[in-house]
Amino acid sequence: LLALGVPESAWVYRVFTVINLLVLSFIIVSGFINGDLHNWKLTEQDYALAAAVFSYSLGPPGAGGFVPFDFEGVLRGAATCFYAFVGFAAIAARGNVVTPQRSISLISLLMCFLAYFAVSAALTLMVPYYQIHHHSPLPEAFLHVGWGPARYVVAVGVLCA
Repeated sequence: LLALGVPESAWVYRVFTVINLLVLSFIIVSGFINGDLHNWKLTEQDYALAAAVFSYSLGPPGAGGFVPFDFEGVLRGAATCFYAFVGFAAIAARGNVVTPQRSISLISLLMCFLAYFAVSAALTLMVPYYQIHHHSPLPEAFLHVGWGPARYVVAVGVLCA
């Protein structure tokens, strides 16, 4: 991309960004369409039943419900996701920006948060939390709900990221 020059590289980055936004929109909309609200109201009996049916190792059981690992689990997940937003601080620190509030707007930060939140909500609606595949959660979630070809759409998003 560097050999193409700045205008062409910027154009390619814009195309990849549009593709990523379309893929994210597809994941969110199709996840909510195929989602099951019962996945947010799971009990320990649901986990025991799934453990009896599935031969592969399930994740930790938790307490069930919408927040199965209580506030501690939320903090653990937030600490993991925190590193996704470190890039904004690095951008502000590297440049000679007089007003980073204008250069890196809160709207872009809010959009990133909403995208993460919506994809996470769609994922947990499609698949019970203890059956989420650790290495490829979104493609496996689409296989779980019977939308196998949708995993290729996710793969396009991964390649353009």
